[in-house]
Amino acid sequence: MTTLWRAALLIGFVLVSPYPARAQTPSPEAARVAFDALLERAKKADPALDFGELRLRFAESDRYKAYADEQEEAMISAIVSDRPKEALDIVRDILGRNYMNLEAHFTGALACNALNDTPCSAQHLYMARGIVGSILASGDGNSQMTAFRVISTSEELAVVRVLGVLVQDQRLLRDSDGHSFDELNVVDGKTGERRKVYFGIDLALAAVARSFGI
Repeated sequence: MTTLWRAALLIGFVLVSPYPARAQTPSPEAARVAFDALLERAKKADPALDFGELRLRFAESDRYKAYADEQEEAMISAIVSDRPKEALDIVRDILGRNYMNLEAHFTGALACNALNDTPCSAQHLYMARGIVGSILASGDGNSQMTAFRVISTSEELAVVRVLGVLVQDQRLLRDSDGHSFDELNVVDGKTGERRKVYFGIDLALAAVARSFGI
């Protein structure tokens, strides 16, 4: 599953801007209006869509979902058990609640490919590549200064898969300016090389706090 994940995502990657510059954080209601407009473009596979803007508006809006969907386990079970029609039905259910769900888009691409539905697979890959490409454009993950900037744990997991590394452990760090980071100790799945990967999680923490009204 992980190998397929990496192969599907890495083909045709286009790196896009991580986040646009902004003067101040909009209200959740204003962010929702902006996000909904961008999402409509995403659903039409607009090649000019800025996925950094899409992700940021999502994190700032009241559409934001902090945690995995409860149906993801059943979805993954269906696709790995060679039940693509069942998997795709669950994918569509999950995306109806949260069209930004990375796991659902990747699984949808696999399911549609198994069902020989090329347009369907292309749309899911467009979303997955756009989101992950935006994360990869935000840094190289080699230090706190150049950390990948993410808005959720699922985005961290997606990058880990694309990098082909195995997480050994992780810890939460905070620098002198109050910025928060996840530091992951990882092992390369092919070479066995050990290194650290850093994720900037300020946006993720702020989004989770807003979703709980904090």
